[in-house]
Amino acid sequence: MKKYKSFAKINIGLDVVGRRPDGYHNIRTIMQKVSLSDILTIEPSDETILTSSVSYIPTDERNLVYKAILAFREYTKINANLYVHIQKRIPTQAGLGGGSSNAATTLLALNEIYETNLSVSELSSIAVKLGADVPFFLMPSPSMCEGIGEIITPIAENIPAYYVLIVKPRFSVSTKEAYERMDNIGITLHPDFDNILPALMSADGEMLSKSAINVFEDYARIRFPQIEEIKQELMNIGALASFMSGSGSSVVGIFKRRPSLMEICEEYRQNAFVEQFINR
Repeated sequence: MKKYKSFAKINIGLDVVGRRPDGYHNIRTIMQKVSLSDILTIEPSDETILTSSVSYIPTDERNLVYKAILAFREYTKINANLYVHIQKRIPTQAGLGGGSSNAATTLLALNEIYETNLSVSELSSIAVKLGADVPFFLMPSPSMCEGIGEIITPIAENIPAYYVLIVKPRFSVSTKEAYERMDNIGITLHPDFDNILPALMSADGEMLSKSAINVFEDYARIRFPQIEEIKQELMNIGALASFMSGSGSSVVGIFKRRPSLMEICEEYRQNAFVEQFINR
């Protein structure tokens, strides 16, 4: 039995650059892993069994961990079975990629346990069938992700250490609904990816705030005005920049110093996390 950390991600700038004939959307975004993680306890088993520390995620074929095991079996022709316990810490429907990270972590564990020596490229070919974000969690962080998220270019620059304060409001955002609404309301501001990395390298908060635009905030601003309130709260306590991650509903503040949860109002404190960038 072995424990694996399954890290969350944040999006530093997120653009939707077009709708595809298959109904999916092409995006462009910088994804960055952070220290917030689920813990997967994994061991080989006679049959595949999933358990979880929470009751609100499925533990059957609907779970991406279960789908990862089935996809690994199909690719390798090995009758792989695992017992997996998911110690959940990453909020769901939060734009933090928890389910995708769990799936990628499971693929890495399967590759190790069954000594299949699959390359990252081979694992990615399995991962992309599970979800657009899954391949990223097999790759170095940070990375530029394009297409539906599956075209990944690791970023060579060694971004300085930052603290990240993540606030997950009590409400959640449906990714499907967010994309549908985006098609109807249009986009007014786009991220400037040429300036995001220079801003991070120099800790230029003004440049980062102007550059790290998440286009889903146009939709969120209409549907969930609390998003803007949380962003302002994080800026008020010293964030260099604040933005929504993914399609929401989590809001991220980037800090040079370690923020205290006691600095933010009690309404948000219960569902807030102070984490760090993981540049690997």
